[in-house]
Amino acid sequence: MPPFLVQSCILENATQIARNNIMAFWNDPNWVLMWGDKPKEYVITQAIRRSPWNLLQSPARNRHQKVVDGSTGDIVGYARWILPEYMDADSWIEAKIPRPNTKVFLSYLAVHPEHQHKGIATMLVQSGITAAKDLHLDIFVRASDAGLNMYRRAGFHMLDQIIQDDSKYGGNGKYGLHFLEIRIQ
Repeated sequence: MPPFLVQSCILENATQIARNNIMAFWNDPNWVLMWGDKPKEYVITQAIRRSPWNLLQSPARNRHQKVVDGSTGDIVGYARWILPEYMDADSWIEAKIPRPNTKVFLSYLAVHPEHQHKGIATMLVQSGITAAKDLHLDIFVRASDAGLNMYRRAGFHMLDQIIQDDSKYGGNGKYGLHFLEIRIQ
């Protein structure tokens, strides 16, 4: 297995991130319903157009990470973390009094299908857990069925879940959305 590296993102990564993210969710039943009969390359092209804007949104709160395949330089994983509103990334973190019920929110995690089941999602999540520990913040994630076991192995605990029947929309009949947290404080 090639060495995978967790790194910060730069704006020039926007195209590779968009391609990775669409590929990661291309077969997800809920996303399939959303895309309908649109061809994969069309959906990727549209995501590439939005990706730079998405990376530049809320710079005070959003944090972006990528996993790079050390042998090819390809981006094979991506995570977007959202800090609580009150956090000022440049502030003296050690002197802040933790506020109750504030969490880092993992809003997006995607691994290219050719690199799934190689520990890339776990690397990104573990990197976020390390940052959350430094910030003295718990983490909240909204997970699909596909990622549920990985989050549990990382130490997340189920808060709630919603299982919906998506068959009336053309789905396979079961769509799960799971709400998990990991307590750091």
